[in-house]
Amino acid sequence: MEKQHIETKNFGALIDKTIKQIKSNYQKKFKALNINITTEQWMIIDCLADKNIQNQTELAEKSFKNKPTVSRILNLLEKKKLIERIPVRADRRKFHIRLTELGQQIHKKLLPEVEALRRKGWNTLNDNDYFDLERILNVIFKNFE
Repeated sequence: MEKQHIETKNFGALIDKTIKQIKSNYQKKFKALNINITTEQWMIIDCLADKNIQNQTELAEKSFKNKPTVSRILNLLEKKKLIERIPVRADRRKFHIRLTELGQQIHKKLLPEVEALRRKGWNTLNDNDYFDLERILNVIFKNFE
């Protein structure tokens, strides 16, 4: 079998496989804790916990998701009573979004578990490994812009 050049290797499949494994571990943990949210919903909750009142554009930027996807996630979180939308007085078409008390409780319950999962994933790696990974992924991202 002929050796494949490194630039033609399917690194996208490796990245995708890794993301699926991470998400699967998160979902199993959420399910074990009887918390019915997805990893995408967790990202929005976590962004709101960092700064509790944001608009949809800010959330899209921080979560690396497009506005329609964020809107769909917000609709689901609102149905679950984890977030609330507050109309902007100057423009009734716009909303500020914040966590409800229940949303804050869910975040408080999940954060230590998520941090433990992050430590598990990074178990045998060090800070230099992280910086290398971040640098490489940013280069790949920019190459596709």
